[in-house]
Amino acid sequence: MPHGEYEGFIHNSLHYATARFQIDGSTPISEIAYRNRQSVNQALEQDDIDIGMSVTREMVRRGQPIHICEPFERFYSISNWCGAWKTLNFNSAVTKQDQHRKADILVIGQSNKAGAPRRFRTSIMCKTSEGFYCDFSAPPKAIDLINTYLEKDPFLKDF
Repeated sequence: MPHGEYEGFIHNSLHYATARFQIDGSTPISEIAYRNRQSVNQALEQDDIDIGMSVTREMVRRGQPIHICEPFERFYSISNWCGAWKTLNFNSAVTKQDQHRKADILVIGQSNKAGAPRRFRTSIMCKTSEGFYCDFSAPPKAIDLINTYLEKDPFLKDF
């Protein structure tokens, strides 16, 4: 936010669940999922929320970006918004009531400051009957590996 406008609303999506552990190419996905689930459970505790929000307010006051990473460590962030949208109701914004039907998908966008690091971040924005809408980025080498994996899995071949 521009200087002078950072007294705005800080909501719960800014509270991070942080899983700090050693990871390399041999780390099983189950270990990554388990460690992340532990961090989410911890982040739901009131003390953790209070500390996280205090830190966030101070970072906003100082104009610091919210990028949490210790020196010489790698950072990867996943932000899951699937539960955030499920109670939204846009009926009051619809002007033609006679063409009313339930939408199959709701996609909410996001924005970042120019130059913000995006290589190690994923946002899961919504879930539909077809799957999840994810916004992520990776280096070209990793994208090639992802495409190779998708080609091998018959359920993902048309992804």
